Amino acid sequence: MLHETSRRGPAARQQALSRFADRMRVNRRTYDDYPGYIVSLLRIKKACALANAEAGALDPERARAIASACDGLADGGRFPVDTFVDAYPLLDEMLNTTIAERASRISGVPGVCPDRHVGLSQGGRDVIATADTLFIHDALEQVFAVLPGLEHALMAKGDAFRDVLVMGRETLRDTLPVSLSHVFEGYGKQVRRARLRLEEELPRWNTCALGASVAGTGFGCAPGFRELACKHLSAACGRTLMPCGDGLLAVQNAESIILAHACLEALALVVGRIAGDLILMASGPKCGLGDVRIPAAQPGSSIMPGKVNPVVPDMLSQIGLKVEANHAGIAHAACGGGLECGYDASMIRRAFHESAEMLARGIPLFVSKVIEGTQPRESLRDSWRPGYLLLRRLLGDEAARRVFERAAGLGIPYAGALQCENLPRNVAEALSDPARLADAEGLAPLFARTTDGLPE
Repeated sequence: MLHETSRRGPAARQQALSRFADRMRVNRRTYDDYPGYIVSLLRIKKACALANAEAGALDPERARAIASACDGLADGGRFPVDTFVDAYPLLDEMLNTTIAERASRISGVPGVCPDRHVGLSQGGRDVIATADTLFIHDALEQVFAVLPGLEHALMAKGDAFRDVLVMGRETLRDTLPVSLSHVFEGYGKQVRRARLRLEEELPRWNTCALGASVAGTGFGCAPGFRELACKHLSAACGRTLMPCGDGLLAVQNAESIILAHACLEALALVVGRIAGDLILMASGPKCGLGDVRIPAAQPGSSIMPGKVNPVVPDMLSQIGLKVEANHAGIAHAACGGGLECGYDASMIRRAFHESAEMLARGIPLFVSKVIEGTQPRESLRDSWRPGYLLLRRLLGDEAARRVFERAAGLGIPYAGALQCENLPRNVAEALSDPARLADAEGLAPLFARTTDGLPE
């Protein structure tokens, strides 16, 4: 059917392609929902026209008409191709036809042909591979732009919570006191590490596959087209792109896409982990952990009006799970192969866009609705009770048991129960002050002096 449309005029061909695209609709999303992708394709078509003219393969008048048509189509809304249909050849042919029809109509240049003029020196596959490269770069950059805000918000909370102590935990069991500052600064450093990974990944997507043609051989391209197309596309994108060194690798870059999405997956898991921790730390207010208070994003309950549901952290946690699922789908699709055709690019494109979009939108909400408004509840100083294992490690089984029984039986604080053990003053003070026990360097000598000869 696509071959039959090539013998028709641009207007009739465009109508036939639109009808075919309607019959291929399997979901509600089309490439018009990815305006950045359409803009990238239009920039590519414009760069190809200018490169062909400079190489002497296309007359300058037609090249200017094609470039002008591409500029006029940048508002999108004309390419309702289903996102589960590969962009090559249907979307590429629809784009060529629409550009040719508009170029002939608005410029007065007769006979602008979708194939011989708009699609000149292109195999279609190299056009889509280049568009995918630009699309992935923009998606990564969109996520990268929101990370400094999250990192700064977490580090700022770390600075604000410097004097607040909470109980450290392993599988929800008490370990040793830690500063809440230490916790939030740790979150900020994890985000920074994920941001640096993205920063290293971005330059790898400043490449241009134009000139590779359909199978990566460069067949049918005008001499010098590859370098000229890359030059004009760099000017359109506002950054320097490098022409592909190997055409076959340029159109078969599935493993590179997997690695790029792995950066998003790692970030999503970091943010999801932070969100999950906050859900636990904010649990309560009476029967949960109660380390922090998070702002209420919506009414909690019709019968419990004071209840604060962690709706935004829960959303971020689910985003992490969805990005992880998308990564599994991308990896599976990339392994699908297809000889020279490569991989299931339409599914990969959709999943990559979804992951980047969710992170780019969800992270700023997490910052403004949760992190910035998070406050400590009660410092551990006011409710500190040393755990049995800690006392056992310092005092031995018998003395630790006596302290617990004495405090429980007499209803006195643990500090008072410790005084009856005739402990050295520094040991009693340390056990009564969670801030001292949160200091790892200061705690080590205490263990060394007080455990000699005591049972483990």
